[in-house]
Amino acid sequence: MELFTLLVNPAGIDAERVAEAMRAAIVEASPVADGIELRRVPLTGGTGIVCDIANASQETIAKARKAASRPLAAAVIEGYEREWLQKYIAKEVGAEDREGVAAVQEQCDRMLAAKTNEDGVDVFYERRLSKLAEAIEAYLGEERFLNVEGFLRFRAGSYVEELRDSVAYAVDEWMMERQYQEFISLLKYFVYIQEAKIPAAHVVHHGNHDFTLLNERMLPIDTKQMDQFVVELIDKDISYEDVIVSTLISVSPGKLFVHTQTPEEQVIKTILTIFEGRAELCVDCAVCLPLIEERRRK
Repeated sequence: MELFTLLVNPAGIDAERVAEAMRAAIVEASPVADGIELRRVPLTGGTGIVCDIANASQETIAKARKAASRPLAAAVIEGYEREWLQKYIAKEVGAEDREGVAAVQEQCDRMLAAKTNEDGVDVFYERRLSKLAEAIEAYLGEERFLNVEGFLRFRAGSYVEELRDSVAYAVDEWMMERQYQEFISLLKYFVYIQEAKIPAAHVVHHGNHDFTLLNERMLPIDTKQMDQFVVELIDKDISYEDVIVSTLISVSPGKLFVHTQTPEEQVIKTILTIFEGRAELCVDCAVCLPLIEERRRK
């Protein structure tokens, strides 16, 4: 009895390898290993993989179909997923924007392989694999012939939808990052063309959102000293980090000393970027010593 016939494109899937993988999966799942035969045959449009099963119950047939679906799904993901992602990305970003396409592709790659569980299993990959395998199993329960590329295009709905959602999310992240970088560049230019209003300022970062701003005489700078233009430039929904940045832009120090024990934090990187050419990072001066002690006590 013919259980199913697959049509695969050798350019996307190695028919011999996937046939062996399906055979191994079926043998492991089915008690009638001797009654299973998988053979490759030439078909118009590619290579056929024919699975025959002899004298098997409906339960055994169902187990064999389920077992074969998973390695086929894995082969489809390996052979086509990146190509389909690139197609969706090019559609969303524009194929002519090569830098944008590459950035979104990198974001997608991080997202789609971003989480492993305590057993070391790639959770996101496993979810996509399960969705695709379930769709293949359901289709083979109704039809004996499956054109892999046609199936992927028209019947792999939940799997394809996840790819599209991943691309949409990655595009949103990329656009926000691009807008952020453009915004930082604007602030950087604004600082560049501004003349210094005070000789120097000190940003003392106590950790997280805790900052102290001091002038060149080590006296506190009032964070209310913000030009209205700067406030509007930053944002209407202003955060504490925005207050720090906008205050510094408003007082326009000729030199800016940033004292911190966590220079890797984004707000510190942002300040150093905006005040590039004026800013100096410090981690071990007299001002920093209390910060070092605070960090040791935590």
